[in-house]
This record gives sequence, C-alpha cells and structure tokens, in this order.
Amino acid sequence: MLPPVIDVEYYGDKKNNPPGLLEVQEQLKIMLDKVEERALSCDSCDLYNGRSMGYIY
Repeated sequence: MLPPVIDVEYYGDKKNNPPGLLEVQEQLKIMLDKVEERALSCDSCDLYNGRSMGYIY
C-alpha cells in the first residue's frame, strides 16, 4: 500500500491571491493529523509507520 499523500495546489483566485502561511499551516496541520490518525489505525499501513507525504505545487 502506498503512503497517504496530501496534494496542495493553488487554483482559482488562490493562485493569484494565495492564503497566508499561517493559515495554510493551520489547515495542513488539521488535515495531516486526521490522515495520519487514520493511517496509524490501518493494519496494512505499517510499512510507512502511518506517516503521510505531501508536496506543494
């Protein structure tokens, strides 16, 4: 099984008017916590120790 991945892309009005760094960090923290909590409870996710991967484009 592949590790969970969060893909962050700015589109629409966010491409030309991106949110502030703190706002993005807060939202990503919430999402990462939920994704990693779910991954840690997954029996077949041991290979990645429940850690998610992310990239920003």
